[in-house]
This record gives sequence, structure tokens and C-alpha cells, in this order.
Amino acid sequence: MDYKEFKLPSSFCVAPWIHAHVGADGNRRLCCIAKEAPAGFAKLQYSEFKNSAYLRNIKKLMLEGVTPKECHYCDNINRTDVYRDELNKEYAHHIEDIVKSTSEDGYSESKIKFIDYRSNLCNLKCRTCSPSCSSTFNRNIRSQPEDISRLLFQHDFGTDEKEISDFFSLNYAPEMLNLIDTNEIDRIYFAGGEPVIEPNHIPFLQKLVADGRSSQTRLFYNTNLSFAQRQIERWTSVLQNFTDVHIFVSVDGYGEICEYIRDGVDFEKLKTNIDYLISNFNFNVSLDITLTSLNLFYLEDFSNFAIKHNVKVVSKLMIGQDDSFPLLRAEAIPQIQKSMIIKRWNS
Repeated sequence: MDYKEFKLPSSFCVAPWIHAHVGADGNRRLCCIAKEAPAGFAKLQYSEFKNSAYLRNIKKLMLEGVTPKECHYCDNINRTDVYRDELNKEYAHHIEDIVKSTSEDGYSESKIKFIDYRSNLCNLKCRTCSPSCSSTFNRNIRSQPEDISRLLFQHDFGTDEKEISDFFSLNYAPEMLNLIDTNEIDRIYFAGGEPVIEPNHIPFLQKLVADGRSSQTRLFYNTNLSFAQRQIERWTSVLQNFTDVHIFVSVDGYGEICEYIRDGVDFEKLKTNIDYLISNFNFNVSLDITLTSLNLFYLEDFSNFAIKHNVKVVSKLMIGQDDSFPLLRAEAIPQIQKSMIIKRWNS
């Protein structure tokens, strides 16, 4: 079924009805690329959030043809991969029920199908990241009060690492289990931070297996895969119980350029870990590269690595960080140099 058959306005997105998301900073959003909910709603439990005045208004606006201000990334004319379109296509078979069951004031009792809850616990300090998404980044800035990074991120500095970790463990980890028990979850996306090293992660997977949900639940990961072999073995020993697993390995270049962008990576160990996943399991493994002004000139070795391993590549541009890192965005490269890159790849 094509969701466009419903002739809904272009502002419509299923996310407020079928998706629950919490960012690595602990704040609720409509999805991972939306702006965070207002202060009075960002930290609500989902049971309070789902029919809050804020979310009811979002639903009303979408059905009336008005794009909420939180959703401007999906209206960016330069984007070819629009998340709103992806979700609408995937969950098109629910749209009719969603529309019919939503009252005029936006109230709805639709079930959640897709959850994406994140912690900021992370073992890397990527140059394209921020303190709210990496505990290592956060810790580093806090230890260097005069660091220019602290000035850049004064709007995104937040609480200390332990407080964020405790908040996730006490609030959102139990909520994820409750959503699984009371809804019709068929897709879970794990990102971070680094989801695999989050203390609640493997017990959560084990609970899904014990409850007989491993054949019904699709798992999607975005991971840096830069941790010890024993951790990977423990993780994959549980993952093998699931029938549909997609792993996107964040690799923003090959060799030294990857180590520079993704501060803390040992690229030789990362290659070993990628080989281990590809050689020993039937997971759907892809390399996930964020295209920036730092790596666009060094993609040949990265591409050859992907071809050699016969692994799919998924690429994306930076979003957010407009104020902090404008020069890291691919758009910052002068047009003459962009033309040189295109000419080189076309030759």
C-alpha cells in the first residue's frame, strides 16, 4: 500500500502516533532528527507524554497541513532521504486506523510500534559529536574549563555523566520494558552514545528473548564497534536469537582519517571487529559514514575497504551542530573543491 493513496497533507508523519524516542541528552523528541520537546514535556514519562497538550497539538497540526517547527529537517529541500517519508511508507498499513481513531483535539490511543531510546554513555569523543551524546566528550570538557570546546558547547553542556546514566537506568530503561509489554513493538533502534556498552542493554535483549519476542522484533543498531572482543562475543551471543538484525557501523573514513574524526578509535582493531561480524554471523552489516569537510577528500581507501569486504555503505550529511561546527559540514566546502571531488570520482 502506498501511503500517498490516503491523500494526506505533506506535513503528515506517523511518528507522533507510532514512535517513542528519547535522545541521548534524556529529552523526548518526535523522532531522532526532530527538535526536542519543550521543557515542560521533554522529561515526561511516555504514559503522560502520549496525549499531552503538546503531542495532541502536533497531531492536529500535521492533519491540518501545517508542519510543526520541530520537523523542519524533513522539509529541507536539499535532503533526498526524508525520514518522514521512510516512516510513512513502512507503517502505511496503520495510517487509516491512525487517522480514523484521532479525535479533533488530537487525542489518540494508537499503539507504539517503534522505539528509539538512547543513553549518552560512550567510549569515544568524535569531532562531529557533542557532550550531550557522548559521556567521554562531556567528561573531557568538564576537566578542561578553558577548553574552547566548552565555549562552543555552553548550550549543550548539561549534567555530569553519572547523573545522566542514573537517570536513564531509573527512568527510561524500565519504561522501554513497559512499552514492550503494553504495545505492539516490531522495531527497536539502538544508538547513543554507544548502545552496546550501556549496562541495561544486554539484559534488555535477554528479556526480549525470554519473553519469546526475538522472532517478532527487528533490531537496528548504530554502533562504533570499538570495544573489547569479549564484549562483542557477549553481545552477539544474545543477538543470534533474533531473526532480523541490522548493524550500521559508524566508520567516518579509513585509517588515520577515521581515527582523527572518531577520537578514541584504533582502526586496526575496528577492522578486526568488522571482519568478525561479517565472517561469523548472518546479520545485515553496513558501514555508516557521515560525510563532512574532513573526509570527502579521502573516500577512495574507505570505498575500497567496503568493496573488498562486500559490505553495503550508508552515507549521510551532518544535521544539527549548525552553530558549533559549521565548517565541518560538507556544505562548507567551496564549490570549486566540490567540483574537483566530483570530477575525480567521475573519471
